[in-house]
This record gives sequence, C-alpha cells and structure tokens, in this order.
Amino acid sequence: MVQNANGALVASTPVWRLTSTSTCKVATAGNPASCVGSADEVVTSYEYGTNNLQLTAVTVRAGNASAASPSTSGNLWQTISYGYDDNGNQVWVDGPLPGAEDRAYVTYDAMRRKVFEIGPDPDGSGERPRVVVKHSYDADGREYLTQSGSGNAVDGSDFAPATFKRTSYDPTTGLAIKIEEGGA
Repeated sequence: MVQNANGALVASTPVWRLTSTSTCKVATAGNPASCVGSADEVVTSYEYGTNNLQLTAVTVRAGNASAASPSTSGNLWQTISYGYDDNGNQVWVDGPLPGAEDRAYVTYDAMRRKVFEIGPDPDGSGERPRVVVKHSYDADGREYLTQSGSGNAVDGSDFAPATFKRTSYDPTTGLAIKIEEGGA
C-alpha cells in the first residue's frame, strides 16, 4: 500500500521481502535437504509491518517445531521483536526472553541522530543498572563526545557517565585531529 495524492492508502506494485530461510546444521552430501522437518533444520522467519515494511520480528526455531506452537518436543522458539517511532527510527529491540527485561532502547534527536543507546536490564528489577551510551554532536553534525555509563530510565534521563571519548576536529578540513579518552 502507498499513499496517493489525496492521502488515501491504495494498492501498489508489490515489494518483495524475505519471509523465511531454512538451513541444515547437518545434512548428507547426497541430499543437502535431508534435515528438513528435523531438529537439525534451523528455520528463521521474518515479519514486517503492513504499511511500512519495517522488520517487526525475527523468529528462529528447529525444523521439527510446530508452526502453531512455540514448543514441540522441547525445541523452543526464539523471537526478537522491533519497535519504531513515527519517523521510522528503530526505538527498541526486545530479545527472546519473556517480558521487557531484555529490551534495549534508542533515543534520537530532531535530526534523527542517536542520542542514547540503552541496554537491556541486566538483572530484571534488581539493583544493577542498564548500560547506557550517550552521543553528543557539534554544530556541523559530527559526533564529538561519546560517553558510556549507566542508568535505569529507558529514555536516558537518569544517565550517569563513567567514561568518555572526545574528538576534536580541524576547523579547516573537518578531519579529526585529537581524540581524548578517560573517566567521567
């Protein structure tokens, strides 16, 4: 679907996307597809948004796992999901564990540059904070400061820096001329 001049969604020329792959961990030389339907087959499935075709999930399962059930004969599925903002920026990745403890986040500035990269919660609701990386840019759009640290907020609002990498640029050429690294 595409948006026409009046703003309505209309059918368009199809866009093809990869929907699944199948590989064998072990196969015979005479029959490379001998693993199909067995625990030695690895099936990877891809899901996309309906209107924007952005990747929304990747599922990996054994070939003998039922397509209708996440567990067959002890073969578990692993699904990673992706979320986007209204501008199409990927704002979270949710790992294969149940719940949001293994979800990582990214925030962006008005120019769609990454500001915070916020790692998954390392211990659920325990005391250990998330690993956070903060990116800062100069007026020319170059990243001049990268800080690593920690925090618990998924928007980076409680970021506590621990280390930094600062880059200085030549005003004439725009090339990096000095890189400093250290503790915050």
